[in-house]
Amino acid sequence: MRPVLSVLAAILLAAALPRPAEGREAVTACDRLASHPDDPDRTGPGVPQERMDMPRAITACTADLAAAPGTPRLAYQLSRALMLSGKPEAALPKLEQSAAGGYRHARFVLGLLLISGKGVAADPCRAASLWRDAAQAGHLLAEISFAATVLDGGFGRCGLEVPETEVRGYIAHARDQAKGTRLEQEVEELSQALEGDE
Repeated sequence: MRPVLSVLAAILLAAALPRPAEGREAVTACDRLASHPDDPDRTGPGVPQERMDMPRAITACTADLAAAPGTPRLAYQLSRALMLSGKPEAALPKLEQSAAGGYRHARFVLGLLLISGKGVAADPCRAASLWRDAAQAGHLLAEISFAATVLDGGFGRCGLEVPETEVRGYIAHARDQAKGTRLEQEVEELSQALEGDE
């Protein structure tokens, strides 16, 4: 199996995943300008990084979050626009706010930063907790990332007990969600790696 960071890079660089039907929340300017294509809880269409207008996104998201300060989705989207604008010191508190508010994609992204040590001190044990929470909430990328890192032994120093049935459950759920998408092969490789460990 490929190392977990190469799997994660492939996930993040590929095209957007399909998303569930529109939710009931109103689409804001921030949603239209800064939602991530792979965020399953986005209300906007999802904007690839190369098509984002960073100054407009930051302005819109700052205003929308000020109008609805308890909205983790908007805090995540503001953090995304700030991070991609090269402002990690301003982005990280918003990302933390969103993750603390239970936003699944923020937990996944913060975990990714903590695993890689990019822009933050590496902390794989905290990443494990964030990814596990997001995976338990059915976040596809978190399910894949958590299962892959467990199978690679990446959380070995964390004292984390992860029953095989839990990993199997994430892989099975991810298989259903990834069917017909760019991630189907990644999930199949995880399944084969799990079977190879027996």
